[in-house]
Amino acid sequence: MIRVDPNRCIFEEMRRLLCALAFCAGLTLAASPAAAETPKTIQVLTVMSDDAFPQAQALTIALKRVAARSEGWSVGQGEYSLEVMVAALNCPAPPDAACQERIGAKIGAKRFIWGSARLEGKNVVVNLHLWEGTEKRHTTLHYSANLTDATDDALLKIAESGFAALAGAAQGALVVRAGTQSGQVLLDGNPIGNLTDGRGEFLVPVGTHEVRVRVAGHNDAVGTVDVSASGRAELTLTPSPKSASGADGSDDGVSVNTGKMSTRRILAYTGLGLGGALIAGGVYSWVKIDSVNSDERFDSYRRAVRTGLDVCEEAEANHTYAGATSPSEIADLCSSARTWQTLQYVFFGTGIALAGAGTYLLLTDRPAHDQARAAPPRLVPTVGFGPHGGQVDVRVAF
Repeated sequence: MIRVDPNRCIFEEMRRLLCALAFCAGLTLAASPAAAETPKTIQVLTVMSDDAFPQAQALTIALKRVAARSEGWSVGQGEYSLEVMVAALNCPAPPDAACQERIGAKIGAKRFIWGSARLEGKNVVVNLHLWEGTEKRHTTLHYSANLTDATDDALLKIAESGFAALAGAAQGALVVRAGTQSGQVLLDGNPIGNLTDGRGEFLVPVGTHEVRVRVAGHNDAVGTVDVSASGRAELTLTPSPKSASGADGSDDGVSVNTGKMSTRRILAYTGLGLGGALIAGGVYSWVKIDSVNSDERFDSYRRAVRTGLDVCEEAEANHTYAGATSPSEIADLCSSARTWQTLQYVFFGTGIALAGAGTYLLLTDRPAHDQARAAPPRLVPTVGFGPHGGQVDVRVAF
């Protein structure tokens, strides 16, 4: 006969029950680890700027939106401006380490993002920093200054890139190629490594970045690339030589823009400027002559003179007419009109000649080696004057 110990059975059932409960509890904890993880709270201070205020405001709002929807992060309550904090705490701008600590205590934050923005031509450059007891990370953003709408997808993408760099998000692979050149690679203005035989592969923060390849004896090659956590971004840049001359110093026929204006072009612009000024003087002379013709004194004397006679000759002969202005006044008006008429011929003639010469020089401006091969025709303006007027003669000499 088999005898069963009732106490042993009870203990065995209790052991099985406890094991089952422990297994279920383990499954519950494993299935919901995020429930036990508290999101990190971060404050985003309004980006400070002297000349890019709309861009700074828009980026601040975009950063808050990105932080609020990022997993494991939440945005703290309240609105705080870096510029106001710096002024209130009597801190330098940008704030130093001691001031950043005081800002954190003032707003009651364990971590906050602060930064400054400035305009560079048509772009805006933003330096962002993450403070978490000390300055933990920083990054630089370069983008178009026309992005002033916080809801713009392009700006949100830039904000995501900046937040990812500050929050230490996943990195992505970037491959840079530059032919067979060896040089330095800079990401957003910061060196990240070198190219070997024209190729380099780097781990960089996800987002949009400016990549610059710097090779000795060449102009920097710059490009923009989007880096994602998955996949591999590739960018090919070609630095151009700073000089187009061969190693032996011979000219290879390529014109190089040295940034200096040629003498021919300087003369062209000078001629256009002086010509325009003289033509304006001619217009002014014409206005003065017209004012004499429309003068009431001149008109009254002209009506009194018999038809067919010259008004000015009558006045200079001191012929007096009843009810008309005295001939001496008319003679003075005639003398003034003749002076302005002479100046009109000079101004118009010389101005047109100079403007024409400047236009010709500008249109025929060619590189030095082309000028040596074929001498361009010469424009020879000639201005003549006589007792009854002037003339402008323009000749082309080959």
